[in-house]
Amino acid sequence: MDLDPARLWKFDAAAQLAGVSPELLASAIAHGDLPGVAVVSLGPRKVRFVRAAPFLAWLDGRPVVWPRSTPAVDLCVDLLT
Repeated sequence: MDLDPARLWKFDAAAQLAGVSPELLASAIAHGDLPGVAVVSLGPRKVRFVRAAPFLAWLDGRPVVWPRSTPAVDLCVDLLT
């Protein structure tokens, strides 16, 4: 199955894919070491996610390129709340 770069990925899974601990990934994002990558916390339990597109771009060493028309609402959010 192909990875969908338009989705939100669970933070722990993203850290595993990058080969680092979740704590190290969170620290790198907080310090701006991963351009375009941000932590998204959802729900009352503050489950952490990252957007796949900028994360994959960082892994591949590419600049983050956002689509011209970004949807105002993330459809995945409705499934998580």
